[in-house]
Amino acid sequence: METVNLIKDYILPIGGLAAIVFLIIFLSRMTALINKLIKTIDGADDSVALLNKSIEKLQEPLDTVVKVSKSVDGMHDSGSRALKNVKNYVSSNVSVLKNKVHELGKKAEEKDEKSNDL
Repeated sequence: METVNLIKDYILPIGGLAAIVFLIIFLSRMTALINKLIKTIDGADDSVALLNKSIEKLQEPLDTVVKVSKSVDGMHDSGSRALKNVKNYVSSNVSVLKNKVHELGKKAEEKDEKSNDL
């Protein structure tokens, strides 16, 4: 029974004191860790702000590239429409063009014959 009293009177208070000391050390290290984490997050906020500024600087050249791309697309579309219209015109008037070329050929032959006769 004396052993139990000895444990109760001396060892338990010492163990409690040791637990409190370890708890104080643990809490102080956690506080230091949280402070470092806060500083790191603040640094990350500055980095994110700098990154946003850089992205804003890049936005204007990207807008210019988009405008140029739209202009090139518009020119391509206009060229495609013009070529399609020419193709349609030629295919619908091929007989007229054939007759014109044939007449020009006859006129050229007649000129050649007249110049050969002289």
